Amino acid sequence: MSRRLSAILPALLAAHVCLAQTEATPVRLIGMYGEAFAPASQGPAEMGALAVARDFRLTGRLTIAAELFPFLLFSQTHRVGPERTPERETAGAVALGLPLGFTVGDRAGDWLVRFDGGSGLFYGFSKVPAGGTHFNFFNQIGAVVIRRLGSGHRLALGYRLVHVSNLHIGGINNPGLSLHTAVVMFDWPGKR
Repeated sequence: MSRRLSAILPALLAAHVCLAQTEATPVRLIGMYGEAFAPASQGPAEMGALAVARDFRLTGRLTIAAELFPFLLFSQTHRVGPERTPERETAGAVALGLPLGFTVGDRAGDWLVRFDGGSGLFYGFSKVPAGGTHFNFFNQIGAVVIRRLGSGHRLALGYRLVHVSNLHIGGINNPGLSLHTAVVMFDWPGKR
């Protein structure tokens, strides 16, 4: 039980920091699509996701985001029977990500680059990856190029490496699933 608590404690601390912030920041809609590259034993897999997020400033350029993924969809290969015949299955999931972000560029300029990475909690309505577990950690790292569109709106395009794994918590072996994903983000201004 203490291993589980120590794994969840950083997420709870980050959520507390986020809730304590009062600065108005843009609300962000995130769309992601990607294909798995590991482990090969899982066979082909794809992921599509939609999320709503909000940044909370920690310092001038460093933020932590709360990203709620109410829609995660995995198309994955499940091996069945003694011959381990591959069958495709669809698995839905939800997740909460807490990535740290660092923005580079003139904050008043039209172009910025943002690097972000972090972990979060993940629950699959079916086992993800196939043969894995329902509860996992949702790890992400990547970068986006941001273009200001005016009136506080921004559009960002980029890449994220996503890894879904339970870290062998509770002694349950989960092979994990790693995906290369394309990311599109759209920000609109928060209330002032």
